[in-house]
Amino acid sequence: MADFIEHQHAGTSYRHPVVRPQQDGPSPAIILVPDYHGCTDYARSTAEQWARRGHVGVVMDLYGDAGMPPTGPEAGQAIQPHFADRHANVDLMQVIIDRIKEDPGVDPDRVVVIGYSSGGCFALDIARTGMDVLGCISYWGVIMPLDNVPPPMQEATPVKASVLVIQGYRDDFVPTSSMKALTDDLDRRDADFQVHLIGGAKHAFSLKQEDNLEIRSGENPTLLLYDEVATTRADALCVQFVQELLDRTT
Repeated sequence: MADFIEHQHAGTSYRHPVVRPQQDGPSPAIILVPDYHGCTDYARSTAEQWARRGHVGVVMDLYGDAGMPPTGPEAGQAIQPHFADRHANVDLMQVIIDRIKEDPGVDPDRVVVIGYSSGGCFALDIARTGMDVLGCISYWGVIMPLDNVPPPMQEATPVKASVLVIQGYRDDFVPTSSMKALTDDLDRRDADFQVHLIGGAKHAFSLKQEDNLEIRSGENPTLLLYDEVATTRADALCVQFVQELLDRTT
């Protein structure tokens, strides 16, 4: 069953699409932080997959009113404020997570965040600022340098969440230096983290052509390439990771 978790923050109305499992009672929640296109069909279908596994699947509405900028230039312009002020973005992530935890269908102690592309960066920010979630997964995330992060991330804030990073080795958006800086940062915080590099995979390797809004808009994003093998491996890693975290709470 699909519905929305709604609230307001800083004068903006947010509507986070929700897909609920069939069982009654509070369930673990998977919060999906989408790429810069927002609440796409791909993000919603991923939430449906998690609901079929028995979880509440929630797509985080980054822009308000379940916004979805369709082209690359429009999406790039829309996401820029989130990157320009990481402190304000972290505050927004906290507000959204708190609101989702208040939902009666969500078990607030069993929440995992999965971010894609820019959403992967934000999932890592959620972890590195010590937010109270079980786990954070960066799935072909954008690994940003540490020169514009808010003070809580510059300090060695303890990481409560377990962290999983899944990256295509040929992802041109993530240089090796950024990955090294991320793992060094997680290590200095004594975080429970793991990194999986998938050989041959590029950025957005799980997006088929029919799911890729840039291709559907007539663009030719050569840095993006669907990879079925990489997607199968990455999805299996996510399911295994989430199950491991949930098993710890039973």
